[in-house]
Amino acid sequence: FRWVASRSRRTLERERIDLAHVFMPWNNVGLSMAYVLGQQRIPFVVSVHTIFGNLKMSEIERKFVRHTFRNLRGAYAVSPPALQRF
Repeated sequence: FRWVASRSRRTLERERIDLAHVFMPWNNVGLSMAYVLGQQRIPFVVSVHTIFGNLKMSEIERKFVRHTFRNLRGAYAVSPPALQRF
């Protein structure tokens, strides 16, 4: 997580990104990118490619995910059921 975040932050600052797309936001790289984008106040969209089972998160994990996705501006999915489960 820290490696992805530190490398990404430098690139985002250099490239001056206005809007980003986060592919597969539930894996380590996707969640790391969403976090870094939020830290840099860069709005982003996510694409949902799969349906997960009922994810059980602790309260700390839920707070982290809500904080991480605060700059989320939209989501789209490969199917209506995938979007509904997001």
